[in-house]
Amino acid sequence: MRTSFPTPEWKRRGQASPPPSFPTFLIGNPSFSSPPPRAPRITRHHRSTPRRRRITRLAALALPALLCGVAAMTPAVPAQRLADGIAAIVNADVIMLSDLRAAMADELVRLKARYDGEEFEKHLAQKQHEALNRMIERTLQLQEAAAKNITVTPAEVDEAWEKVQQNPDAVPAGVTPSREVVLEEMTLQRLMEFEVQRRIIVPFEEIRAYYREQEPRFTMPPTHRLRQILLTPKLDERMAAVRKRAESLEAQLRDGADFAELAAVYSDGPARDKGGDLEFVRKEDLLTPLRAALDDLAPGERSPVIETDIGMHILLRGETRQGAPQPFDDVKELIQRQLYQQKVRDARAAWLSSLKDRSYVDIRL
Repeated sequence: MRTSFPTPEWKRRGQASPPPSFPTFLIGNPSFSSPPPRAPRITRHHRSTPRRRRITRLAALALPALLCGVAAMTPAVPAQRLADGIAAIVNADVIMLSDLRAAMADELVRLKARYDGEEFEKHLAQKQHEALNRMIERTLQLQEAAAKNITVTPAEVDEAWEKVQQNPDAVPAGVTPSREVVLEEMTLQRLMEFEVQRRIIVPFEEIRAYYREQEPRFTMPPTHRLRQILLTPKLDERMAAVRKRAESLEAQLRDGADFAELAAVYSDGPARDKGGDLEFVRKEDLLTPLRAALDDLAPGERSPVIETDIGMHILLRGETRQGAPQPFDDVKELIQRQLYQQKVRDARAAWLSSLKDRSYVDIRL
């Protein structure tokens, strides 16, 4: 038995073909008199970690309606992803809330350990914004690398992956090491070399001028000749008992005993065999309590007993040598590296800003 169907309206009107169809969410919207243009397709050679979700420009326009519960259209994003939630749309990619939560997992533990209440919420919002911004920048850079056909060979990834397995700290903080992450990091590095680093030079004249302007920075700090008596706790000895021993030696020094002789007999320090002579040391190399005591001593003066985590110290200050400027030839390579790194940071920030300006970024938080 045949079933008859009514003649379509477009045939009754004598039209040769049916009119174009529109997604349900656009019906009745006067701002769409014709189908919207399709977003250009971006060929992806690499995926990010966490995996980025792809959407079309049409789906991006539909998201507000989708989130309001319009279910009549064909979904451009699977329902389980919509239930997850969208943190940001970056051109034709989506960063999901679950991706952001995964990136924030370790930071969340640290914040909960340090803050609570409003302080916790304030710091959480700040760290969440920073993490999302890093994810957006990473997505944009990977998109740009794909558009410029920047690739990494499997052999190069294999070699780098072996090194990462030996040193997992080589990958970004908060990212689980994987071959996919290694591939992305190498791709981003090559993108930076192509877009930023190859354009940066540091002229010799600039290095010389920086040395002249910042000469105090390249002057060696003064050094001080010190002798030390150090007493450390014996087995099961309390620090109070160690202090009593040190104060007994201090009393002998007040009565005229020779510092070097007492150090050679009683000191537990590394310079005991040299009468406690530490020779010339920088103040910055001393423990904090010893630095503070040194500031109060003139050459030839002796300190009282000083307690540190190591034990009890008595210092005798000798002569001071003023630091001399380091020769230009000794520091020119260091200056060149510092200037180069600063220029790379500035150029990268400017390039990323330009990349954001010409991209579609919609933050949904």
